[in-house]
Amino acid sequence: MTWDDLVTLGRERFGADPDEITARVAAVKPGDPVALLYTSGTTGNPKGVLLTHRGVLFETVAAYQAGIVVARVRGISYLPLAHIADPATTADAT
Repeated sequence: MTWDDLVTLGRERFGADPDEITARVAAVKPGDPVALLYTSGTTGNPKGVLLTHRGVLFETVAAYQAGIVVARVRGISYLPLAHIADPATTADAT
């Protein structure tokens, strides 16, 4: 499916039932999954890590209260580029 096909399908579904999104959002429970991340597998087989809405919200609120994040400011996760094994981050990189 192309991006344009997905957008068209979304518009059609929203047009047919505009309340579906509101109902789905209202049905989300704190323990429901929000993301599934995989470890790199550098020390063994990759492992799935399940993040819940409760966990993500807790960390977001805690970071906001600690002054680590600012409202309406976007950030970028750069961890993969800062990995110790990345040649660009080593002291003798050329």
